[in-house]
Amino acid sequence: MKISNITLILFLLIISCTINQEKVEGEGSRTKDKATDQPQLHETMSPFIFKTSEPEMVTITGELIVLDPSVMLPDPNDGIFLVRINQDSGNITSIPLIDHKIDYRAEVDERNGEFVFTNIQPGLYAVVILTTNGFEVPAHFYQDNGIAFVDLKESDRDQVINLDYLSIP
Repeated sequence: MKISNITLILFLLIISCTINQEKVEGEGSRTKDKATDQPQLHETMSPFIFKTSEPEMVTITGELIVLDPSVMLPDPNDGIFLVRINQDSGNITSIPLIDHKIDYRAEVDERNGEFVFTNIQPGLYAVVILTTNGFEVPAHFYQDNGIAFVDLKESDRDQVINLDYLSIP
């Protein structure tokens, strides 16, 4: 087997670049470049700071999992909503469309899908995802694939309700 001069030069360059960087013990995100002898700091992911609810209100948290990104993605402008369901009708036959004036919009950490709804009043709600294509899709509980309904009682005031993982589609 004969190796061309170009292949050999590329191979030596790669090895040379690899050898010129060594990991500095201590902080896992800091390296030192031997060629310049200068430390290089790599940014680490800082925690996302969510708002908190006012007293006597409810906070709802969770994490959205997108099972098939080729089918639908949430709107990049935080497309997770809590839509009020009318309890007077008895059985739920449909989920109303999002009313941007009155329905709650989640604050979302786009890096991992964590979301928080703050200052929620007791009542029956559905979590609805506004997709990039403008579709309004009910979220489902990842564990049992049921539609993500949230029934908040008066006793839930000043509480944090964790919905765990929700998914679309």
